[in-house]
Amino acid sequence: MQKYIYLLGIGLIWGSQFIFNELALKSVSSISVAASRALIGAITLAVILWITNQNGLQVVNSQVSHSFRLWKRFL
Repeated sequence: MQKYIYLLGIGLIWGSQFIFNELALKSVSSISVAASRALIGAITLAVILWITNQNGLQVVNSQVSHSFRLWKRFL
């Protein structure tokens, strides 16, 4: 039964995105919607990483310092 509740929850979350996108695109441009969704996703992932307090951030920092030129290209 718990699996069906999870499935229903995921369906509601994913399905609601279509409704919210339709409403958002009526009032703002598509680039603004895409940028805001990417920003919300990045903030959410940063908060999850901060809450879980994984030591993965130290690994990322050491890799970034060694490959700064590559990250500069991404920016």
